[in-house]
Amino acid sequence: MLSVVLGCAFTALSLCGLVVVSNHIIDQTRAQIAADAAALGAVYGGESAARDIAFRNGAQFVSIAIEENMEQSVRVRVGHQYASANARDSWAQQLPTMTP
Repeated sequence: MLSVVLGCAFTALSLCGLVVVSNHIIDQTRAQIAADAAALGAVYGGESAARDIAFRNGAQFVSIAIEENMEQSVRVRVGHQYASANARDSWAQQLPTMTP
């Protein structure tokens, strides 16, 4: 009888651990997808589009920055997981500069 109880307890603890790990993986994946979509939206619609896209994908918008070459860098959060993504318009004509 004791072995059955211990077996059930071990199984329950193992399943709880799997639930925690799977929630972590799901939140991280959702955050990365929302960050990718928000970065693409930021390229053509700016910060307001990035915020809207992040919200519609179940993420909280954290920050946006414009990097070199007009690259948009967006950071979002889903649950306790953060993700960031970069995007730029590769079809836009680059302005000539004096740097090599």
